[in-house]
Amino acid sequence: MMGLGAARPLPEICRSFRRSASKLRSTVKAVTSSNSLHFELSWSQGEGLDSSFVEDPELVRLATLLRPFMMEASPIEFRGVWSRLVEERVVDAATRERIDALIASADTSPVRVVLNDEEVSVRDLYFAYGEGRLFDCKPEAEKMLKLLAFGPMQRMVPFLYYNACLIYSGVVLAIREAIQEVERRQVTDSADDGHGPRCIYCLSRDGDFGSEDHVIPESLGNDELVLRGAVCGACNNSLSRLEQSLLDFEPVAFFRVLNVPYTKKGKPPRADFREFTMEKVKPREILFVSKTKKDIFVPEEAPSDLSRYSLSMVSRRPFDPARLGRALFKIGLGLVAYDRGVEFACDPRYDAARDFIAGRRGMPNSLLMESTVVPNPSVSASWLPSSTATPVALDIFGLRFCFNLEATPCPAADVVLPETLMEFRLGGEDDG
Repeated sequence: MMGLGAARPLPEICRSFRRSASKLRSTVKAVTSSNSLHFELSWSQGEGLDSSFVEDPELVRLATLLRPFMMEASPIEFRGVWSRLVEERVVDAATRERIDALIASADTSPVRVVLNDEEVSVRDLYFAYGEGRLFDCKPEAEKMLKLLAFGPMQRMVPFLYYNACLIYSGVVLAIREAIQEVERRQVTDSADDGHGPRCIYCLSRDGDFGSEDHVIPESLGNDELVLRGAVCGACNNSLSRLEQSLLDFEPVAFFRVLNVPYTKKGKPPRADFREFTMEKVKPREILFVSKTKKDIFVPEEAPSDLSRYSLSMVSRRPFDPARLGRALFKIGLGLVAYDRGVEFACDPRYDAARDFIAGRRGMPNSLLMESTVVPNPSVSASWLPSSTATPVALDIFGLRFCFNLEATPCPAADVVLPETLMEFRLGGEDDG
């Protein structure tokens, strides 16, 4: 949805880093207070050397929350962010020296591991277990993990991995403190277009504008498309339930568990359906629990080297296009404000959308949805204004929607839609 960190303004990078680090902070406290990071090595006559390590759920949560800070392509990768802070000279010499020392110390393993006469670094261990088992199955990482996983090392490798996670988390939290100090000295307001704050939903200039508003819900993994000074406190509170309407839409709920590593509270995502529940217990493991005695997965024919199953889903409630539409139109109007500014989004051409989002009346056009889904792990949004319409396209994990943010009916009544498109009228429905 956004480019890499180097292309983004430093205040935006700092904000994203700080918010994500705040989620990490509580998990670090839970791990350290519970002593869940525990490795045992024992020897007994006749049995030889043995080891034990329990991969506690809090440790998995710690690794999951830390991962965006460790991935080179991430906009909040901690080494890149720290280099940016140093390059722009926003941290003092003492802070720079202290955090540089922490990074150097984190890269030094407490246990010397030698493989083929070469010492294995902490970053190598982190890569081997994280990308070879926990989060991915990259061939080069799997190869290194296989070489390391012998005898007691089978359990020591994950122990060293999570120990590295805990140490690197300390570095991240130290950078977070440095960022907080930078933010205290720098006051920025990128949403004020020189006209003072104005709410894009109610058009008011009164009230509290201190809250942030995520264009795409944070619960879907977005922490980059954020509005500041564009939504009043009253609308922020009253419209927050629309986010839940989108999350409760069963296909979105299903794909959210598959693709989102954690909720905005830093917990594994979970979904509750009519016949089963599903919960992400590890980055690559989903736990399905049937509410009935019937199997929820039905085996299907597949090539001899593969296993394939189908899963049917029955909705718990009747589908309400207006309820879903209001949540999607809110995203659309927020996208316009993010891209073109608050005053542009407050244009009268979007008054009908504002009334629809607020639940005051229906929308005299349609919501279009693709009937077929090609799943993907991302969420994207685009819009293209013209003289007569503002079409918005949303792709939520492969669920594709399209609508006109203006009152002009779209499509026209005499237009024949492709078979892959479903049209839901919004004009006469209002869920208040």
